[in-house]
Amino acid sequence: MAAATALGWWREAWRERRLDELELASESFGARWSAAVLTSVALLLLFVVPLQDAIVWFDRAYEDNEGRPLPAPVGVFLFGFIFAVALHLTAKSALGAAWMWTKR
Repeated sequence: MAAATALGWWREAWRERRLDELELASESFGARWSAAVLTSVALLLLFVVPLQDAIVWFDRAYEDNEGRPLPAPVGVFLFGFIFAVALHLTAKSALGAAWMWTKR
């Protein structure tokens, strides 16, 4: 995992050096505002009751699965972390593309 992380960082640094000013500004905009998307979704998950029920249902379903590879709290946390990272990267890409679309 450490090698994959280091390779990913190296690739991103290499890719960023090849971007022009408009593309760099798009990347910056997407990175800055994708945190707002992630925060908004986290607030929805905390305060909207049907979403809370879905989280509880997922926890129970994961815990009831006898063939689970990880202990239930670790598996649920890992799934939530992966969901957050995927949401953040998706929002970053979408916001950056929208910003770029408005500038060209």
